[in-house]
Amino acid sequence: MRIVPDQDPDKVYSMLVESVANINPDVAVKKVSAAKWFLMDRNDRRFDFAVQAYKDGFDKTPYMIRAGGSIGALPILYDAIGKPIIPLPLSLPTDGYHEPNEKFELRQFRGGVDTFLSYFRQVAESAKYSTPACD
Repeated sequence: MRIVPDQDPDKVYSMLVESVANINPDVAVKKVSAAKWFLMDRNDRRFDFAVQAYKDGFDKTPYMIRAGGSIGALPILYDAIGKPIIPLPLSLPTDGYHEPNEKFELRQFRGGVDTFLSYFRQVAESAKYSTPACD
């Protein structure tokens, strides 16, 4: 089950268990894992670096959509370091992630390399001339 921002995974699980029990009390629901949601701060200047990096890496302006709110590693990493996290996803919806025929096209890999190089270059440059972006 996926959650979205402002949902508590334990509360959502409890509500699911209760709902299933109301429909069929003989069905058991087992929680395998749970993770908090994550939402990137679009006002962070590193977000602007990411947008420019995608332009540099793929020669296209990225579409801004909210997705992937339940990527379990991100809130864990944020809690561990206490600094903003700017994920830079590279796969496409047609790549079939988490499916038997999951793929990742070579052009995405190549564009991704250029995207990451641009992003880290911008972060490094910002550190030279102003308050570091990775404060």
